[in-house]
Amino acid sequence: MLLGPLTILACGILLVLLSEKHDARVLFSRLVDPTICCFLFLSYLFMISTPMRDVMHLVLQANPCNLKVDQVENLLRDSVPGISSIHELHIWRLTPQKTLATVHVVFNTTENIITKYQDINFIFETLHIDHVTIQPEFALV
Repeated sequence: MLLGPLTILACGILLVLLSEKHDARVLFSRLVDPTICCFLFLSYLFMISTPMRDVMHLVLQANPCNLKVDQVENLLRDSVPGISSIHELHIWRLTPQKTLATVHVVFNTTENIITKYQDINFIFETLHIDHVTIQPEFALV
């Protein structure tokens, strides 16, 4: 992070070199400081853009970039037998290392419900989702 001090040093050197000894350089010497400040501001803005985006994702508890809700729904529906539908699937990042999920799962039957819960939890674990809340619903026919 030597950009700030180096820029201030360069600005000072330019102002000394472009002192008011010559009338033609007066306008240019007055533009040196604002120009360098704008350059410094834009470079800092560029440097913080990626960390700021990550912070905004955490603050807004947005969906993680690498997970698509539709793909997770299809994966659950295809991998666990006895699921008739899935709704209210929410995935969000609480911290950079901790991802959470809640899901409402409609089951066709109550048989082997513990095994189905374990299968759903295993799928979320493979997706690196740490904590899952499963809300069961039953559509018994």
